[in-house]
Amino acid sequence: MSRAHPFFDDAAKQRILEAVRRAEAETLGEIVPVVVDASDAYPEAQDRGGIAGLILATLVVLVLPVEIPLWEMAAIQAVAFAAGWFAAQWDPLARLLIGRKAMDAMVRWRAEVAFREEGLARTRHGTGVLVFASLFEHEVVVLGDQPVHEKVGSGTWEEAVAVLVRRIHEKRPADGFVEAIEIVGARLKEHFPRGEGENPNELPDHLTIR
Repeated sequence: MSRAHPFFDDAAKQRILEAVRRAEAETLGEIVPVVVDASDAYPEAQDRGGIAGLILATLVVLVLPVEIPLWEMAAIQAVAFAAGWFAAQWDPLARLLIGRKAMDAMVRWRAEVAFREEGLARTRHGTGVLVFASLFEHEVVVLGDQPVHEKVGSGTWEEAVAVLVRRIHEKRPADGFVEAIEIVGARLKEHFPRGEGENPNELPDHLTIR
């Protein structure tokens, strides 16, 4: 089952949609929320888990005060590799085996892909902002188009990132999206207020689940 599915029922999606519309009501900014189960399949996690199991089993056998036939050693190693491979499908262990640096890079790359996929680089005023969450990694990226980045700066989004990450850990990502969108909208209003009669709304307001 999708990691995202249990957290984003119709009511949650509606709350996020309404949060985007409220945020965009007073700004030229275009906010697009996107969530993915994971930013990559990370097949290396299972391979590393299997290798770790094999090495551990080998070390244990080598320190035992008895000698065992080579075929028994091979059988133990095979079982240990399989056990480690399957154990690495447990998310906390998988994250440990993958490493935070690798996950950071992959989430950032996936967010940049989503930015292009959702058309955020093609808005009339260059005011597109992506609020991106990757659930497996417990990571969030907020990306603004170049005019937004020049006026607002990347550090401005730290509060929005922190609140959404916290809600993901609490298993309340829908609440986190609502709060993060409110923060992003407030910052956009400061730098890109909507003038009278201006209502671009060029991009969809709903949460995209990939």
